[in-house]
Amino acid sequence: IALTPLAVSCSFKALGHNHHSKVYKCLTHCSKSRHNPPDLSKVELNYRICTHPDIGEQSFTLQTVDHDHIALNILDHSRRKRTLTLVPKWQSEPESVSVTQGKNVNLYCSIDSIGTASTYQWYYSEEFPSNAGDPLSEMHNGVGDDSGTLTLTSASSSDAGFYQCKVNDITQDGEHVIYSNIVEVKINNFFLKTPDSGLETQKLTEFTAKDVMILECPEIESNPPAVITWYKDDEEFSDQGAFKFPFSDSQDFSYNSETYTVKQNSLVMMGIYNSDNGKYKCRASNSENGQYFDLKEFTVNNQASSDSGLTEVIPTILKESPISVEQGSSATLYCLGVGHPTDMTYVWKKGSDELVFSATLVKSDFGRQVTFTKTEFTDAGSYSCTCSNSKSTTAYIKLNVDTPTTHSEVTITEGPADIYTHDVYLDNPADIVIPCKATGADQIRFLKNGELLSDSSRYTFQENVGLTFTSYDSDDSGVYQCVAYNEKYWKQKMTFVMITEKVTAQASADITLKDSDATLSCTVEGYPYPDVTWSKGGQTISNTATSSSPYVVNKPPSHTLVIENIAFTDGGTYTCTAVSRTLNALDDNYSHSTSSDVTLTIEEEISMTAAEDSVTATVDDTLTLGCTANAKPTPNEVTWYVNSTEVTPGSGDYSRHTVSTKNVNDQKAYSTLEITELSIEDGGKYTCKASNTAKGTLTKDSAESEVLVKYLSVTVDDAIREIAPGDTVTIVCSAQGSPIPEEIKWFLGSRNGAKLLDTTEGYTITSASNGTLNYISTLVIAKQDENQDLVCEATNYLGGEAQFDEVKILVRTFTETQASRKTSFVSTNLGETAAMTCYCSGVPLPESAVWSMDGTVISATSSRTITNTPAYDPDFQLTSILSITSPSSSDIAEFSCKCANSYQGASYTDTVTINFKVAFAISVTLTGAEFATTGLTSSLTCTTIGYPIATTITWYGSSKKIDTSADKYETASSSNSTSYTEVLKITGFEAVDAQTYMCASQNSQNLEPAEAEFKLSLLTPVSINWDADNKKAAQFGQELSLTCTATGLPRPSTIVWSRQLDAADSYSAIDDAGRFSANLTEIDVKTIRSVLTMSTTEYADDGAYRCFADNKINDIVYTSDEDSSLLIFQNPTVMMDTTEYSAATDSNAELTCTVSSKPAPNKLQWYYGNSAVSTQPTATTSGYEMTSQYTVNGITSSKEGKYKCIGYHTYEGEEATGEGYTYVRLYRPYEVSSGTSPSGVSTVNENTELNITCSALGVPEVSEFVWSIDSVLLSSGDVTSSIGTIVTETDYSRSDLNIKVTSILKLKPVKYTNLGTYKCQTTQTWLSSTVDESESYDLKVNFDAKLFSGTGSTEVSQGVGSQVRLTCQVYGNPAPDDITWKWADGTATDDNDFTQSNEIINSYKKTSTLQFIFMPEYHTKGIECISKNSLSAESEKLQFTLNMNENTISILQSGTVSSGETVSLTCLTTFSTGAITWQKDDAILETNDRISYSTNETYTTINSVLTIEELQSEDSGNFSCILTSGETVLTQEYIINIGAGSTDGSNNSLATGIIIALVVLVAFIVIVIILIVVVFVHGRKRKGASIFDEKSIPDGYENNAYDDRNLQSVISMPDTTMENLPKVVEPIMLSSNTLEHDVKDAQIMKQATLNQQRKPRRY
Repeated sequence: IALTPLAVSCSFKALGHNHHSKVYKCLTHCSKSRHNPPDLSKVELNYRICTHPDIGEQSFTLQTVDHDHIALNILDHSRRKRTLTLVPKWQSEPESVSVTQGKNVNLYCSIDSIGTASTYQWYYSEEFPSNAGDPLSEMHNGVGDDSGTLTLTSASSSDAGFYQCKVNDITQDGEHVIYSNIVEVKINNFFLKTPDSGLETQKLTEFTAKDVMILECPEIESNPPAVITWYKDDEEFSDQGAFKFPFSDSQDFSYNSETYTVKQNSLVMMGIYNSDNGKYKCRASNSENGQYFDLKEFTVNNQASSDSGLTEVIPTILKESPISVEQGSSATLYCLGVGHPTDMTYVWKKGSDELVFSATLVKSDFGRQVTFTKTEFTDAGSYSCTCSNSKSTTAYIKLNVDTPTTHSEVTITEGPADIYTHDVYLDNPADIVIPCKATGADQIRFLKNGELLSDSSRYTFQENVGLTFTSYDSDDSGVYQCVAYNEKYWKQKMTFVMITEKVTAQASADITLKDSDATLSCTVEGYPYPDVTWSKGGQTISNTATSSSPYVVNKPPSHTLVIENIAFTDGGTYTCTAVSRTLNALDDNYSHSTSSDVTLTIEEEISMTAAEDSVTATVDDTLTLGCTANAKPTPNEVTWYVNSTEVTPGSGDYSRHTVSTKNVNDQKAYSTLEITELSIEDGGKYTCKASNTAKGTLTKDSAESEVLVKYLSVTVDDAIREIAPGDTVTIVCSAQGSPIPEEIKWFLGSRNGAKLLDTTEGYTITSASNGTLNYISTLVIAKQDENQDLVCEATNYLGGEAQFDEVKILVRTFTETQASRKTSFVSTNLGETAAMTCYCSGVPLPESAVWSMDGTVISATSSRTITNTPAYDPDFQLTSILSITSPSSSDIAEFSCKCANSYQGASYTDTVTINFKVAFAISVTLTGAEFATTGLTSSLTCTTIGYPIATTITWYGSSKKIDTSADKYETASSSNSTSYTEVLKITGFEAVDAQTYMCASQNSQNLEPAEAEFKLSLLTPVSINWDADNKKAAQFGQELSLTCTATGLPRPSTIVWSRQLDAADSYSAIDDAGRFSANLTEIDVKTIRSVLTMSTTEYADDGAYRCFADNKINDIVYTSDEDSSLLIFQNPTVMMDTTEYSAATDSNAELTCTVSSKPAPNKLQWYYGNSAVSTQPTATTSGYEMTSQYTVNGITSSKEGKYKCIGYHTYEGEEATGEGYTYVRLYRPYEVSSGTSPSGVSTVNENTELNITCSALGVPEVSEFVWSIDSVLLSSGDVTSSIGTIVTETDYSRSDLNIKVTSILKLKPVKYTNLGTYKCQTTQTWLSSTVDESESYDLKVNFDAKLFSGTGSTEVSQGVGSQVRLTCQVYGNPAPDDITWKWADGTATDDNDFTQSNEIINSYKKTSTLQFIFMPEYHTKGIECISKNSLSAESEKLQFTLNMNENTISILQSGTVSSGETVSLTCLTTFSTGAITWQKDDAILETNDRISYSTNETYTTINSVLTIEELQSEDSGNFSCILTSGETVLTQEYIINIGAGSTDGSNNSLATGIIIALVVLVAFIVIVIILIVVVFVHGRKRKGASIFDEKSIPDGYENNAYDDRNLQSVISMPDTTMENLPKVVEPIMLSSNTLEHDVKDAQIMKQATLNQQRKPRRY
């Protein structure tokens, strides 16, 4: 289809015949033209009519393309097929591909083809070809597979360039060579460069709220540009008082009179407080490759957090204007306010209208930025941003919205190929989607067979998706075009849709045994019915004749392949292929095909074969037995047996056995049994067994091998005999073998020597077999006088072949060891290896030789090695060689070799010596005293070392030969084996003798004489001097230096400093290393200098300083000739006895002034104000101090003020002064005022900082400030969970007449618990009285709602059915909402379950009480109280957990159950509500004058105390306590037997024997009862009081601190004294689930067994 007219000329060429119809190819040659823009509503469909005399006129649809024109098969309405040949066409790749360096990229080579793509070839070039249409000449280093895909792995810069694919395609009308378009591969090198200096760090301190802190982030190289993010303490940082500067150009701004410059990505923070302390860092990240680095870290440690009087800073706004964007793109406007306070608000307007924010207009970053997600022309204009704290600043920002650039080229980014077949099947319908996506297009439309498609219920079109068919039939086949266009450009894509029926094929085959027949089946479906073929390995099996195998049997829909008498080579994968042709039988390109693979598995029953039937092996050899298993599948394992016993390798007797089984192929396995170190016991019958499962049946087989081990070994009890002459020798020779040895023979000397027989004189032979594998022969030599060599030989036979083995025996008579040497003298040159040899002979053989050097035993080292080699035949001899590598002069010595042996307890030794010499050149050393004294004798010693030794030495002085025979000189000499020494004495030493001396000597090894020099100097004593005036003075705190110089020969090595600070003290070393340092410098060969430096002088440094030095020749220490004196100059310092003097009117004031200085003060003067007083008092002087006393008489207001004292002194003509003062004031009662900083604050937000001030003005100054909040005293530094951190500071302000003292209470930060009335209590002390005054300040705090439990705990545990009371409190300012309740699982509460009461405590506190009248068991879950206020981001919740436990009831007894006594029964329950009734013997128990009920207030749960006084026998019976709580009724019984003295809840009566005993003892009991009653009456305060009443219990029982909610023991509380406590009898256990066992003030008797842990009181 053409959108513009086409000029088409056609010619026809006959291609062949299809039945009676001829097929032709229409060759087109077209020229095209077009106009812009196209109008699809006026498209003229152009058809070219091609005429041929045989087939008439036909209509064809043509598409204009850039290369071969393509004609398609078109189905007309009459369903007749018009066939034209399809020419393959390349599916274009994008013109360029971008890939990140290191990633993989695939290039695809694919075509629309009706033929077979036979080959794919890729080409590559770094540069684009000069002729764009030519293929690239250089082949790339990779070739795609059959799919034509080229993969570049880990792409690098060397892979960048141009790629092209060539395809050889074979179609019906021949082979076509197709080149792809050229694709450029671009390598993107995304990177984030690592900072060269690593992570920078910086510490910042001493900021205040006056300051702006700017943290600059270093720049970093990145592609694309890095994104900078700021973190505080490792969390991304965002704060209302801070922002990241986003603009690329830096800007200047003013803040609190300071000018700051800020750069891009810097973090700007305003008003720095301690809460801003922490670690800040900026992180750079690369969005493309995921890299990130931390560039710089700042540690902010703000120590000075005070606002320092700063109230506010008017905001300064940083902005960027104008901002220009294209329509449709996003735009962000920034308004960055810098001011104080930092919690600023931002109001954005356009004109006079405030902006309304939405999903497309977003405000963020605390209102500092506004973002348009998609700009329109209407968005252009001027915007205002008003930034406000307590004051406001407005900035204007202009936004320009520009028209988008002109239309770009249209590109179809995803669409159908020029020829594209959709395999859609009528029997399995699915949506047909013809994709079409484009860029740069205003519209996308579809055409079918050249006609514009209109809307239809059968298909839909979606932009950037394509054309989707939801229902279709064969009429929908045809040519479809996708056309994308804008006002200037257009592009099109085409496809062809065909409807067919799906082809399926399913092949199957059973497992088949080898040598049987196999049958493979294939079931096929499809329309048109497909052609079916079988193939294997690409070879088609077409035989259908059953006379030869394999053959095919076709009986649709089943197609069978039969293979007779199969072998393993017949196994493998067979393919059943079904091909369904279209109605065009001649054309194979649009056929549907499928295939199904089936694997023919051939199996075989197992058969085993041994490698050898029998094997002969030798002892100690390694034997390997083999066994082959022919089977398919091969066996999993092969098991070996020896003599019917299974071989278990690696264990027990089979530790030398190894079994290995390997598959040779899938039909054969080979197993080996390897036995190492064969023994004769390893002989026997070996069997290998295995099994497999062939075609589901288990098969087994085995194979055998016979193993015979041959062996022969001869041994003797001792092969070397060492005996005394004349002794009898017995030698036992044993032979072991398989077969058994048959004989043992003895020979003299060797096997070829004389054979010994039993008849040989002097020898006796006894031989016998032991019946196993051994044969033994014993030889006895009657008398041994000389050395003999004997041979024992044994023989056995295997198959007629003889085996021999023998052993040699050496018989030697005892001889003492003897030492001998190879030579007595060994000489070598320096560094050449030498050896000394020593021979040690004797019987027994010496074990080793000991070497000594000059009598000292030596051992082997790295340079000395000792080798000992023993020999026995023919003689016993040990050869010892001492080798010395690289010998030196130290090795010259006499070496000795000591041999030793022993026999029958005696030891024998022998020694030889060897002299060892090393020739080496002489070396010379010259030594002596370095300094000599005039007139004395000085000696020089010259020593030569070498071999041969020197015999003469020549002396020189100042290079001139010395005649040592002269009277001035004396010589003496000595020598040893390697050295020669000569001493030269110089008598009467003079100055001319101070010179350089030399001695020289040589031997045969020296090429030149060896020489040594020595300089001899004349001794000069040390002298010490000061470099400057030795009297110095310095100001206090100055740096001062003293210099000392020492000269002498030899030069002094050091100078030591000391000082004398007092004339009465001795000199001491200076050790104050903190202030003093000494720097020593070498001036020349005689002189050194030391500079003593004081970094800061102190007054105590006055004194004498001395330096010491010595030259260490005669151990004399030389000191400086004269000490250096030091005076520390001190300006006058004035001390007043007081700086504040408070006085009554007309009283006198005595003021004392003391002046100290160095030099001493010479004058003192008093002033009132700035005028000297008329009468100056007399001053007294003592040392460096001067003192004066001045009296102010009759003080009135005219004499109040400042009195000064000025001291004077003079030093070197300069006068210096110092002054002090005292304020004299009349008494004034103080005035108290309060305030805040910032000032005027009555309401603050939580987490801000606030200072509350209290000032007292008066004389004398206030002595104390006491702070309280709501009458609760506060102390400085209070840190509690409820109050927060409170710090108090004091500030003083004085004038001539008054004193103002201010106490500052700092709330850091303000917490909601800080709200309340603050009171400042001040105290002023005057004379003997004190005056108190106070000032109050009310503080309100804004804070979000906070919930608390009214009882302190959110865990509630009570019995089922009891009442539950929950109290929830909410705090908040502004006032919080009323509290609501909800179950924690989200369900609403039912008003029938509980009653709720709400109460307003004050303006910021509310409470709500939830009381459950009856708590059923199903309420064992959580319940929440909920509230909030206007500051809460969301509703606050507090959850209570309800644990409903099983209820219990129990009875506790106190008192004695005896006639006339009083007993109490306490019925204790775990219920909080209910009623208790008592019964006796199932009847209601009525009260009377002896029986009463009461409640024990000690317990918090329902209880009842039954008290019976003056017990009588009729009181015995079964008592019942009955609790009724709602629908719950619980009963507990208790039995009382009067007269028993104890009770038991389970007894009904007393034993008869006990009653009789009580009757017998009645008199005694009466007496006891009387005594108990007396004590009882005396101890009780009131009649009828409960036994648990705290007023009736002795003090000795008290334990007020005990508290246990799970009390496990009953506590008996008798009315007795501590000295006569009864024992607790059978305590009644209470359930651990009891809700409350709080004993408020119960006194607990000491005998009760209780856990002694103490807990805080809880009520």
